[in-house]
Amino acid sequence: MGKWLGILTTLALVPRALALDAPPPAVAPVTSEKVAQSLAFLDKLAAELAPLVVHADATPDDLAALRQIHGQFEQVMRVRRPEGAALHNSLNLDEKIVVDAYAQRRVTPLVARLVGLLEHAQAAATLADPLLDNLVEGRAVLWSALEHAVAFCDRWDQEGMGRGAQVVFQRGKEDGVPLPLFAPEDDEPTATLNRNIPALLHKLKSGQYAPMLRQTWTGKKPLKLAGSDWQLKWQGRRIWGQRPRQKPVELALVTVEAVWKVTPLAVYTLPGVPVAVVALEHDPGKLYGEGLNHVIAHEAFLLSEPATATVK
Repeated sequence: MGKWLGILTTLALVPRALALDAPPPAVAPVTSEKVAQSLAFLDKLAAELAPLVVHADATPDDLAALRQIHGQFEQVMRVRRPEGAALHNSLNLDEKIVVDAYAQRRVTPLVARLVGLLEHAQAAATLADPLLDNLVEGRAVLWSALEHAVAFCDRWDQEGMGRGAQVVFQRGKEDGVPLPLFAPEDDEPTATLNRNIPALLHKLKSGQYAPMLRQTWTGKKPLKLAGSDWQLKWQGRRIWGQRPRQKPVELALVTVEAVWKVTPLAVYTLPGVPVAVVALEHDPGKLYGEGLNHVIAHEAFLLSEPATATVK
């Protein structure tokens, strides 16, 4: 895509006090028409990008505005990419050294400034919502009364590759809708996560998601749910529920191949909300070294209100 235009991905932060109209540095004498054309191209590109950065600098805390400006910035780069690549490819090695040094001064600071402002705003938005870290790290499950849905984060480790995570939004008995965060094959999972955080944060805020109550549960003993008359029992990958003077009912069956050992870790509920979510560890044991993933997943199910048949 051309070395000059590839700098859009530069993540180095530049002090905001940097003058956008600073003069370019002294460069080696222009010895060819191609170099002159290339420097003129960079000057024109910088002139188009600079007003966008000035606009971004005036709204450093407005994430929505910054994302819109970033889109305009990328559009300029896309339009100019073919011309920039053609010019750069026409230069010899010595000419490229001269032109690249000029680009580092004229264009790179603009890219770095905008990216830095955007990342700062994203980080501020993330820190403003303490629920986010707990959700992403698998320490919380959220409920939306507005959407009648739960949100939880499934995570997995892939031997020799790395980790993956996705937040799942599930409503009733419908299949959950995943929002990927990062995957084992990502070269930079943290960067991928940062790119996906704004969409996740928007979803959580627009749905008015709030944390559910957490109870540790290993499955070895029945668990009385807080604020409810339900009691859960774990039996052979089945989750049974029972209310006083009623027969047990099967609430969920965890479907997974037998090579994984499945164990409950925690249960999430809210008083008055007919939904429960159980966090489960899927442990492949020694088979992890043969490529089977170690998984922390969740099982959501309804706690039906109609009475079941009473025990006589």
